[in-house]
Amino acid sequence: MVHPFILLTFIFGLAFACTDNVSVPIQIDGLVILDEPDVAPPLDMMVANQDQSTPPPDRSLPEDMSPPEDMSPPEDMEIERLPDGDVPMGDRCDPRLRAAACDPGFACLPIPGGRVNQGSCVASDDCSVFGESGCPEDQPYCHLRGRATECTQASDRGLGEICLDEFNRSLPCAEGLICNFSICVPPCDPTGDPEDQCGRGRVCVDLTDQLGRPGGFCGAVAACDYFSNTGCAAGQQCDFAVRPDDRATVYFCTEEGVVEEDAACQYNSSGGQGNCGPGLVCISSPEGSPYCKRVCDTGAYEAPCPDGQSCREILSQGGGGYLRSLGICVINQ
Repeated sequence: MVHPFILLTFIFGLAFACTDNVSVPIQIDGLVILDEPDVAPPLDMMVANQDQSTPPPDRSLPEDMSPPEDMSPPEDMEIERLPDGDVPMGDRCDPRLRAAACDPGFACLPIPGGRVNQGSCVASDDCSVFGESGCPEDQPYCHLRGRATECTQASDRGLGEICLDEFNRSLPCAEGLICNFSICVPPCDPTGDPEDQCGRGRVCVDLTDQLGRPGGFCGAVAACDYFSNTGCAAGQQCDFAVRPDDRATVYFCTEEGVVEEDAACQYNSSGGQGNCGPGLVCISSPEGSPYCKRVCDTGAYEAPCPDGQSCREILSQGGGGYLRSLGICVINQ
């Protein structure tokens, strides 16, 4: 179920007036340009089980392969923090919920040998992801893990590289980058100028409430706030697309949709987002009828999924690749 993203250059003229021009998108892997300049760019988004491409591997253990319950550590068992950041015991949590699994200042890490839904909330080292980290010399890198930060060693993972391991744990990035639970991105100070820290038009995603201390990471190129649906005129909603030249996610204002989550939706003549409401996208179902599905951010920092669901990165960005940092809320298996 792979749906191409469609992006119009006129969006960028509206969103970033008096700034550098954005490169005109070209037709590539289903990304096309509409002829009508007054039509907002639809998003032809599809889930991963279409023939055109193969979804990212689901690293969750199937239920029939999961270890039996009696293999999980007892409640009173104490485990020391290991050099690679493995789990000391704390409050139980579900790692699939990402940052939403624990209180501010804690990260949910999988319990070694446990089921996919068994984790432990681990306390933060309370270091800073921007500026002076406050970490010791032997572990100078401040790593973002869920709602916690941890002093450790930097890695060689560069900008835009994937930073999750086979257990869906966030991994350190190179110096000057942090993991947003998907890819390595620059950190930022939410009280500072986002363009100075993140680049033209980009936002600084504020994590202060989640971390219990100031911190953030550089997010999408944005003319509006997608998850709060603010910044657009009456009768409009905030939508998103992928910029073909650099694969950047872009938020822009388009005509307001009316269809609610899990209700049937209609593609327009070019195929795409259709008439779904804010925060939703029109995708095909296994039965073939399109319906509206909620969009989430991978780390659950901005738009966590409801209880019993987790965010899966199964939206196509063309070329056989999948959109990073955004996904669809699906029922936990």
